Amino acid sequence: QLVEALQSKALLVGTDLRAVWGGLEAGRLEWLNACARCHEIKELIRDALVSGGGEEGDRSDGLMVWKYCLALNVPMLKAACKAWAEKVKMEKHLEPLKGYKADLWDPRLPEWQAIECGVTDAADRGGAILQEAWES
Repeated sequence: QLVEALQSKALLVGTDLRAVWGGLEAGRLEWLNACARCHEIKELIRDALVSGGGEEGDRSDGLMVWKYCLALNVPMLKAACKAWAEKVKMEKHLEPLKGYKADLWDPRLPEWQAIECGVTDAADRGGAILQEAWES
């Protein structure tokens, strides 16, 4: 009865609830897929930071690598990932740590902003908070 009443109200205001729910579900699935595919590298980076006593710069670098990995798994960020890989002279775009050049990974660069905003949006669409996902 509740769903029926909700659908009736949606019709009154001209809202397509199936489309809204479908979009929310798609965003959640996309986010969960990206997180699952990047879980191993997130754990690898976090473990290295703990065991190596990483400094603040190391932590932000590690977070950037993880965000790049997330972006690789968000279809709409494919072009942004390609641009970033070229900017930082990545040897293999699917292996960001291979030949990693920390001095090139500058979060102030416009190419990075596309990744940063893109993964933040993906987290939002998935009903998550990016920083909490990193910490979990």
